[in-house]
Amino acid sequence: MRAAVLALLIVGCASNPQKEREELAKLIQSRMQTANRLFEVGDYEGSLRVRKELLRRYPSHPLVRNHYFYLWLGDCYMRLGEYMKAWDAYGKAAKVAEAELDEARQRVLAASTAHEAKRWRKLADERLRPGLAAAHRRLAKVLSAKKQWDAALKQIDYAIAICPEDLRALYLRARILEKAGRDARGAWRGFVEAAKRAPEVDLAAYNIGKKEISEAEAKLGGASK
Repeated sequence: MRAAVLALLIVGCASNPQKEREELAKLIQSRMQTANRLFEVGDYEGSLRVRKELLRRYPSHPLVRNHYFYLWLGDCYMRLGEYMKAWDAYGKAAKVAEAELDEARQRVLAASTAHEAKRWRKLADERLRPGLAAAHRRLAKVLSAKKQWDAALKQIDYAIAICPEDLRALYLRARILEKAGRDARGAWRGFVEAAKRAPEVDLAAYNIGKKEISEAEAKLGGASK
């Protein structure tokens, strides 16, 4: 009888793998939301501590082992002026995003149905390709902060080649050229033309508003109107 009771207790205490995964995902998401809130109020050190703890405890979890996580980590370092650590985080984001994009492309080729292929293609086009471009765009910002203009332009050109609709990359390219003392007029014009063609959803996605467009138009002396 005692053995039977013990067996029941063991079964009762045994975890449900699916439930465990769900609870862990909720925990990680909650901690990431905390990190985001801390970042938004300017507590970059606090946000960084939360993210580093997640990375230490759950390095292989899908919610942590993805390019977005490393972009956020790099953003914390960037705001704290720790450029080398930001560079490392953004570099990791680029590496992970490239691997994710390659996998998605392989999934498209191996898909058994048109619906499955479409789903993977959508993931690649709407999340992974822009994510890879964002990593290179941020690498360009690190190099720009260190006034390494040629290297910064190389990274921003990577971003634009990967994602030509990346309005933020087009904007930053013009600013980098200008800071480097080079002719940025063509870059400003290209940005304005792309921004005016872009749907509202793209403007919002790349955080481009009237301020950036007006700035570019001013650089062109109103010639884009």
